[in-house]
Amino acid sequence: HRGRTLDIPGNSDPNMIPDGDFNSYVRVTASDPLDTLGSEGALSPGGVASLLRLPRGCGEQTMIYLAPTLAASRYLDKTEQWSTLPPETKDHAVDLIQKGYMRIQQFRKADGSYAAWLSRDSSTWLTAFVLKVLSLAQEQVGGSPEKLQETSNWLLSQQQADGSFQDLSPVIHRSMQGGLVGNDETVALTAFVTIALHHGLAVFQDEGAEPLKQRVEASISKASSFLGEKASAGLLGAHAAAITAYALTLTKAPADLRGVAHNNLMAMAQETGDNLYWGSQSLVLRAMPCRPPRLLATHPTPCPRPQPCGLKPQPTPCCTSCFTRAKQRWQTRLRPGSPVRAASKGDSAVPKTR
Repeated sequence: HRGRTLDIPGNSDPNMIPDGDFNSYVRVTASDPLDTLGSEGALSPGGVASLLRLPRGCGEQTMIYLAPTLAASRYLDKTEQWSTLPPETKDHAVDLIQKGYMRIQQFRKADGSYAAWLSRDSSTWLTAFVLKVLSLAQEQVGGSPEKLQETSNWLLSQQQADGSFQDLSPVIHRSMQGGLVGNDETVALTAFVTIALHHGLAVFQDEGAEPLKQRVEASISKASSFLGEKASAGLLGAHAAAITAYALTLTKAPADLRGVAHNNLMAMAQETGDNLYWGSQSLVLRAMPCRPPRLLATHPTPCPRPQPCGLKPQPTPCCTSCFTRAKQRWQTRLRPGSPVRAASKGDSAVPKTR
């Protein structure tokens, strides 16, 4: 695979005739998890590049296009596969991200929050989504750190006394939230906002922002306690359990909280042959080899609902629900508090296998 190097240490044969003709042969046999999708599949450079789309529509639609565009660009950066695509592709991707950044600013309110339209009440989930994506897009678009700091500050105002977050104006495109529905919605929302606030810490670089940064860190700690309490109760569904375990691991919550969340998640796992998968009584997920963790956060899933913005249904980023599926050998078990492997600066962290 391109972008990978294999070093084989060794010395030349001391009995080799100087300047003579000779041949050396090396036979390498390997198994690569990316093969589960095929070299020409979704994770091929061309497959990933197909996610590059021009952000348009309302605030929600803009993020539906911007998130996978950014994730695809970061993936191609990390795997060094731009060279396999037409020369202008990278510049085109950067241009799309910059246009998406400028467009989403049209739906930003004075207090730093976001909504589908300026006339609509701000959405906690959408604001958190914007904070996460734009924090990760700083390398491509730059932008004002102060604006993202204001967004973080607005999210803090939505936190309740018990550490949870509320969303008084849920997004219209509910499908873009993955599995954030049902009785566990408050838990899943809190985990999602916690993840976004963690990524948003990257924009607090100046000394003047230190007081607000400390407030954000305290908010994350408080939310982690809430999530740990809910995980300890053992009553979460698969999606809420998965994103809770991810949030607690990503934010380096206390080991006991991470351990409980991890154990609860693994207790829900179902086995089919060599695969582990997670489902629920209300939505049975078919067993399937999981997509590798590099692009979990951008797996496109069809949006079956009509779009309020008047656009045709488009693939939407499965922002969180993909954390409920992972390819594992049946004999592999993840250990509580195991380290996190992040393909793109923590954007798609999953527990690392041994």
